[in-house]
Amino acid sequence: MVSRPWFCDGRAKAARNSENYRKTTIDISYFDNSYGVYPLPAPQEAKMLKTLTATAIAALITAPLAFAGTKTIDVGSFDLIEAKGAMNVIYTAGPTTSVVVESDGNDFSDADISVNGNTLVITRVSVNKRGLFSGSGNLKVSDGGKTVRVNGKKMPAYTVRVTSPDLSGIKVSQSSTGEARGIDAASFEARASSSAKLKLSGKAARVELGASSSADIEARNFEAASLDVSASSSGDVEALVTGTGKVEISASSSGDVSLRSTQPATFSVSASSGADVDLSGACASIEISASSGADVDASKLQCATATVTASSGADVDAFASASADGTASSGGDITFTGSPADKQSKKSSGGDVTFK
Repeated sequence: MVSRPWFCDGRAKAARNSENYRKTTIDISYFDNSYGVYPLPAPQEAKMLKTLTATAIAALITAPLAFAGTKTIDVGSFDLIEAKGAMNVIYTAGPTTSVVVESDGNDFSDADISVNGNTLVITRVSVNKRGLFSGSGNLKVSDGGKTVRVNGKKMPAYTVRVTSPDLSGIKVSQSSTGEARGIDAASFEARASSSAKLKLSGKAARVELGASSSADIEARNFEAASLDVSASSSGDVEALVTGTGKVEISASSSGDVSLRSTQPATFSVSASSGADVDLSGACASIEISASSGADVDASKLQCATATVTASSGADVDAFASASADGTASSGGDITFTGSPADKQSKKSSGGDVTFK
């Protein structure tokens, strides 16, 4: 039966209209308990209920912390990390090797961590068992990575903290997230794919970064003396180059690259199929090839010389202080700034080259 407030009951209404109503006393016999309605508690009882309620709320807030747990995994040596299956990995350079798994629910049954060759592989039992990577499974991640479902079944969320003296590469995929801190290497390679996210800090003499299939790599605080960057299929890369070596950039299929240079490096850029490349900082020379609606903005990259080719609706802005050579065709558009003394241009099929 649905509960009704006391003023909906006929007898209570009669009492309210009586001459005794204004005497601040209401006979609780007017409450019809058949509707599940009861009189308000006395002040002392109300205070007790308030205290109990506050205690209950505090218990609920602290309860999850009581069930949090960690597990140390014994592994051999490695210099590469691969994470897949919605795992969160945090790497920190240190003098010793350790791998610790964290789980709010203290359930580690789905964590699958081992060394294969020189690679620390971090994945899930459920992912490997149900054939997710062969295309027959389904992985869904929500609530900022706190909720993971494999083929519709809820699985524990894991954070894996890794420490080792050396790391030469990291790969994250299948909605995994990764962060590598304090890298100091002669060469380093990072790959992210399938909605994975990766953040890097440290330095390396030679660096390769690759993002694909809606994955992101954030390396704005990762110092690279020379750099090779690729972004495809809506992959996104943010990078930093701090040396005078060669910088190669390849972006396609709506891939995005954003890069800042602190030293006059030599650049080579290839962009196609709606890709977006944004460059700034110091530069010795640059070669740009853009096609199929790609957009390259190198107007804030202070180069001495620039050679640019644009076709099929591509749009390129470049800076050149000494010499500029532009070839535009099939609706390609090139704009040079920097007032170069040496200017060369070729235009065909609706292409346009402009010097400002």
